[in-house]
Amino acid sequence: MGNMSYVRFENTLNDLLDCYDHLQDGASDLSKKEFKARGKLIDLCIDIALEYGYKIERYVVEEEIPY
Repeated sequence: MGNMSYVRFENTLNDLLDCYDHLQDGASDLSKKEFKARGKLIDLCIDIALEYGYKIERYVVEEEIPY
């Protein structure tokens, strides 16, 4: 079930904090699909920050999937 609108940000924040705690997990710990989702999540966070006026530099080197 999707997030209820009245707790959407609370629930998403908790999930995002969990993801943040595991960003350093190696690619070998993640499936190929999960590894790609990790990169897309990072890109989305950057897009959100830029859209709301934060200055971000995209200097991250893309990791290759070791499969």
